[in-house]
Amino acid sequence: MNFRFNLSLFISGFFASTILAAPQERGSSLLKRQDPDAPLSGTSTGPTPTPTVSSVVSAATREPSDSRKPPDATVTANRAAMTPYLYGCDSTQKPKVNQAWNEASMLADAHAKWKPPGWFTSGSYQAAMDMYLGTDSKNDDPWFGTGPLKQNINRQQGIHTTNEDWSPYWSYVYIYCDESKVPAKPNKPKDDECSRPNTPGKKVMAYTFPDDGSIFGWNAKYVVLCPRFFDDEILTLEQQTNNAKQDKSIQQVMDPWRKIKARSLFHETYHWGPAEVSDPICNRSPEIYDAGKVAQLASSENVAGSKTNAESWAQAAMACYVMQTFNLKTPPVPQSQASLAIQMAVGNVTDDIEEKFFDTAPDWFDSPVALDANAYAPSGVDTLDVGGSTTSTMSATSSSSSTMPSTETPPPTSTSSSSSSSSVAPPTSTSTPDMSSSQCTTCTNNLGASNCSADDDQCLVDQCKNDTNCQQCGINCDQYANL
Repeated sequence: MNFRFNLSLFISGFFASTILAAPQERGSSLLKRQDPDAPLSGTSTGPTPTPTVSSVVSAATREPSDSRKPPDATVTANRAAMTPYLYGCDSTQKPKVNQAWNEASMLADAHAKWKPPGWFTSGSYQAAMDMYLGTDSKNDDPWFGTGPLKQNINRQQGIHTTNEDWSPYWSYVYIYCDESKVPAKPNKPKDDECSRPNTPGKKVMAYTFPDDGSIFGWNAKYVVLCPRFFDDEILTLEQQTNNAKQDKSIQQVMDPWRKIKARSLFHETYHWGPAEVSDPICNRSPEIYDAGKVAQLASSENVAGSKTNAESWAQAAMACYVMQTFNLKTPPVPQSQASLAIQMAVGNVTDDIEEKFFDTAPDWFDSPVALDANAYAPSGVDTLDVGGSTTSTMSATSSSSSTMPSTETPPPTSTSSSSSSSSVAPPTSTSTPDMSSSQCTTCTNNLGASNCSADDDQCLVDQCKNDTNCQQCGINCDQYANL
């Protein structure tokens, strides 16, 4: 008994000393998250004022070992689970990355609504998982619905949101908008990875790699956005959603949803390991991208083969988003599997994009972050809101608040509701309901969990008409009768 008691005291003391000696959560003590209801920086809270932006920057750049850090970093997240920082991004690129990260959060929230069928649930959006990850996904812990696949999805949601039960500690995201700004070692040739696709005929959208710190449990994830990412042809999720409202054929096919900035960022995060997102890590080689080939992988190798292919997760999440946004009973399919009429309506979709990953940092990479306990917060911070509320460019499909605030020049999109803000007013027009409103989101969730049989359209229409949120949203329920 004494041995067990002493051992227990030893273990408790060890962990206590480890925690006290470890760096503060996600930054220096001045960067520690505060009460979201606290006043903004620079306002008085009594005898001890809240640190100002300048004091935070000064504290973050004081260490001599920080001297190699790029001078143009911009904080792009507010009280984030994994705080992303932007480097080398101009005034036109910043809002595009901001919106892409927000919309990737929407994909994560949509995917998190998947529930495998089990003893206590009939399941939700299982068809999307069957199509792009494999039918074995329905066996992902039928008792509680928290098997390995669901845990990955929950972790993905956690890195984007501030009020999830789980979020990675001591993990940082550094996003470069210009490959030439990525620091390289002296006299070490830098590879132009943006111009070196793994698949002939493809163009690289982005690539990612890790940079593990010397502190136990601390690491950074780097994402380099290539010129292709910023092409106008690569749409925002909002743009394609609006296109699909006007052209229902887009709702039926996955291929048009590939060339979306948010999907690319979402894809790259699945290359991050189990401490952040994916267990096992998505390191399939060669990677599979095209919707038809992703569905074929799910069919031939099932979850065992798909779970290490990042694009399989991205397309499953996108399928869930499309189903929820447009109240569909079936997911969008690869164009090759769609009816001839749908194929003709969608037209020829050229799929010439890919994302890349590296298991370790390239040998030419010169880490701009000091990997020691005293100096690992990025320097050159332009803006930092330590107590303000967050905003996003579109509404996420869960109650979690997005972690990306507006940049200096936010895109002309609607502001979403968050868990601490008032609901968005319902649209006045019934022909084009605002699917980002809280009423529409709740309506979509209710219909997505419907017990109507797959061939009973009238049941779903009636349920829509009897749903208060659907009516407040202004949805024309009859338009979904023959989807």
